[in-house]
Amino acid sequence: KKLEDFLKAGDMEGYGIQVHSLKSTSATIGATALSEKALELEHLAKEGKLGDVRLKHDPMFAEYSWVLNALAKVVTEEDAMEDPDPDGDSILELEPR
Repeated sequence: KKLEDFLKAGDMEGYGIQVHSLKSTSATIGATALSEKALELEHLAKEGKLGDVRLKHDPMFAEYSWVLNALAKVVTEEDAMEDPDPDGDSILELEPR
């Protein structure tokens, strides 16, 4: 929502801050395609290239939606309360798509 609001307002500073967070958290969970798209948008926002950000926002957001749906399939609210892998020997694969 915040990304959309900053984009609608043409606020590249705010957009850049939000997309930076998305880039970092995506990389942390292994969603590398999303992280790479967010990185590109972060650079474009820092350069003040609003038109380019508008062109590339929807493809990045589609990837974001895909990641959210993939996570929703494996994590329910109840699961989030418990450690599903106490031994740490399984990995949730988010790539490749």
